[in-house]
Amino acid sequence: PPDPNDPCALLGAFDGVGHTEQLGGDPVNINWRINCLAKEIEFTVESTLPDGWLAIGFNTQNVMPGTDAYQMWFAADGTPRVQNGFSAGKGAPAGGQNELLNAVTGERNGDNVKFTFKRPLSP
Repeated sequence: PPDPNDPCALLGAFDGVGHTEQLGGDPVNINWRINCLAKEIEFTVESTLPDGWLAIGFNTQNVMPGTDAYQMWFAADGTPRVQNGFSAGKGAPAGGQNELLNAVTGERNGDNVKFTFKRPLSP
């Protein structure tokens, strides 16, 4: 049987999995690719950014408290930023900027945005 402590053994060959969620009328597209050799996962998040930032989060329930959250925005100089942290409630996650992340890229065309970032499979 697969090792329950090894995400690649449990996930098998999943690659390019995606999900779309309607948030406030705007679709948020989340796609991910798993690299088992590098033991990392790459996320691509696309949506509109009328308020200047975008966030996604993951947990075992459909609520914000207890979420491993990622907040995305563009700095004043146009540099894409992704902050990872733990969300204790409704609000910005606690944690350091780009914590556990690498290879952050972003594109902006008006309000349409696309962020791509990587993180370890097992933080």
